[in-house]
Amino acid sequence: MDTINLGRPCRITIDPGHGGDDSGAEANGLVEKELNLPIGLRLAALLRAQGHTVFLTRQGDESVSLGERAHMSVANRSELFVSIHHDDQGSSGNGGCHGFAHRVTYRNGMDLATKMAEQVEAVTGVGFSYGEPASDWFGNNLGVFANWNNADEVTCGLVECLTLSRAADAAKTHMDGYTEKTAQAFLRGIHQHLGLPAPDAEPQFRLVGIDGKARTGAWLGDDGHGYCALAVTAEAAGCDIAWDGKGTWTLKKKA
Repeated sequence: MDTINLGRPCRITIDPGHGGDDSGAEANGLVEKELNLPIGLRLAALLRAQGHTVFLTRQGDESVSLGERAHMSVANRSELFVSIHHDDQGSSGNGGCHGFAHRVTYRNGMDLATKMAEQVEAVTGVGFSYGEPASDWFGNNLGVFANWNNADEVTCGLVECLTLSRAADAAKTHMDGYTEKTAQAFLRGIHQHLGLPAPDAEPQFRLVGIDGKARTGAWLGDDGHGYCALAVTAEAAGCDIAWDGKGTWTLKKKA
């Protein structure tokens, strides 16, 4: 599927890298898995508020293999797969932010990775690790993209937000609102890739409920069609909404 300028909310799997027994990068008193998760959880909430259907590969300090993450992405019929990381370049002194796609020839993945990395780097100003905002992984396979043919089935992008082994980068994680600002940056990059309005743009549509009240939110598009989160639709209809955990949402009139 071509997701560049798709123009609508979609199905997105968010992958907070590492977790459980796999701590990821550890440097300057920071542990990567502990940074990735809150950004992923916040990004999921932001995306849902914009009408996207969101899945998470982990929601706590869990060990999840690369194969399991890729399988979740494909099994969820995701349209985008977004993997959140922080880098470690050892004693090289190198640092910065960088986006990765499966191959530079994967135009959708490269576009997603580039736009997310550009937005994330704009938050911290740490620069780009390898000159350009995004590339493939030096011609090698990234397991989370290669397993289950994830990158062939889904538009995949990974961002190393900054480099923990460089002290100047690590210090950025302590700035006010680092988690929120980084999650918002991912959201902006995703919307740029999809050709959607900036998340803080004035809504183009309103949803008016049976109570006569107008709700604003992710009402998108210039083709006469609007999209909205299911929970907001239920509220406007005066309904409660319930999820059975097996694939079914049920709307019921409020008591």
